[in-house]
Amino acid sequence: MTRNLPLIVPAHNSVQFSVSRDSNAPAIGTPRDVERVYTTLKNSGLADSGMEILLQPSILANTPKFRPNFIAEFSNHPFKTVHILECDPQYLDAPKTGEQLERFSDTLSEINCSNLVIHADFFVKNIRKRYNLLRSCLPKVRVLVENTGFENHWGSRPENITTILNACPDFGLCLDIAHVHDYTDISFSQFKEGVLGDRISEIHWSCSTHHMKTDPYEDKGFQGYGPLHAFFSLSGIRPSASTIKFVTQFPIVLEGLHPKEDINFKFLQLERKTLLNGDS
Repeated sequence: MTRNLPLIVPAHNSVQFSVSRDSNAPAIGTPRDVERVYTTLKNSGLADSGMEILLQPSILANTPKFRPNFIAEFSNHPFKTVHILECDPQYLDAPKTGEQLERFSDTLSEINCSNLVIHADFFVKNIRKRYNLLRSCLPKVRVLVENTGFENHWGSRPENITTILNACPDFGLCLDIAHVHDYTDISFSQFKEGVLGDRISEIHWSCSTHHMKTDPYEDKGFQGYGPLHAFFSLSGIRPSASTIKFVTQFPIVLEGLHPKEDINFKFLQLERKTLLNGDS
């Protein structure tokens, strides 16, 4: 019997060093920036199934909209997801946020995108109020709460994300594998059980470097990156077959940082091959 292949797409932020950013380059989180990154990935044959894009709702009113040719092409991909690019975890309580999210909703409808990823630390407080705002302004969008990493301790905890999902019954979980491994007291198995396991809708796939003593990219000759999200193929770490079997049940976003020296995107291709083949 033929195995159904998982949907595997690149992340906008994976190639941030690979798209030239001179003084005239569009700001990150704007439609023009999305178009530039998409074109780079498409021309390399890496965006055939779609991609995860970054958009910042608070600046959309002052930036050019998506071009019709981009909308026509991108909206037909089988998997499209948007990561909300707002840094302030209190953003959902700001006075103008409702108006900005309604404009954001129109933008998502234009590109036929119904998945929105938002970090768990946006729900440290006022969970129900913030839930109601998102549901009111983005009624057609599936909101996926992503577990956080690095120093964002609250949003990394399985019990806190469970609290969010219990309070927000139609929210899903975007499980970030690297963020799980940013902590020594949190295990992957905790996210596979109960409400967390039941609500996984998307996987962010990369290798955590948080506890590494050296920069794995530097060890391979790629200087100056210091990635927090690394490619497994550049980290020296081999993902287990059981982990790959589990994550390939879901759409996967490749979030490892791509070194610009790899002009043929060899390592991004290797990440995809690892997941499709079930080994490294």
